[in-house]
Amino acid sequence: MIEKMQQTSFSSDSSKSVSWCAYREAEKLDDPSLLPVLCEIITDNNSENEKGVRRSAYFIMISLLEKAMIPQYCQFVIDMLEKETDKYVLESMLSCIGRKLKIPAEVDITPLIECTKSDKWLIRHSAISALRASNTEACREAVRSWVRQTDEKAYKYEIIYAISSLSIIGDMNDIELLEQHIHSRIRDIKGSALFAINCIQAKSNGI
Repeated sequence: MIEKMQQTSFSSDSSKSVSWCAYREAEKLDDPSLLPVLCEIITDNNSENEKGVRRSAYFIMISLLEKAMIPQYCQFVIDMLEKETDKYVLESMLSCIGRKLKIPAEVDITPLIECTKSDKWLIRHSAISALRASNTEACREAVRSWVRQTDEKAYKYEIIYAISSLSIIGDMNDIELLEQHIHSRIRDIKGSALFAINCIQAKSNGI
């Protein structure tokens, strides 16, 4: 399956490609006994030329953890954020983490938070979005640090992604912080802030 996930397709319909179908099959896997095998695959295939293998294996691991969270394997994935250097592999990992996981409180998310400080915008943006996967105070504070950013022109996307994450993991105490952006001249920031406030208020009211 990992081999198929890496195949390049020249078809005009990506939904019929071998890679696309393999990814959809990977998402259906639900056997947690595959997790240690995937850890071994990632560890053994550690060269630059094997980054495609690792990228596919991470996707399968995160998809499995979405169905059955086992903290030690979640920690493995998070820890690998420190060891991977390819920005596309990291972006793929971070995107999957943000979309699929609810990280347990006992998992140390320091490597994830460090990714939000990357000098590569692709990693930084994906990491800020991925912070929605954790509901710890350390995570929320990392999100707030970007929401507090006042240079909206220079950090437009960072602010938008942080506001989006806060709409999921924030609470009523964050409303005042979000309100600093509701009069923004940048329409996307203003809209994101208003949406996040509505989400947090609805969640507080049990809606």
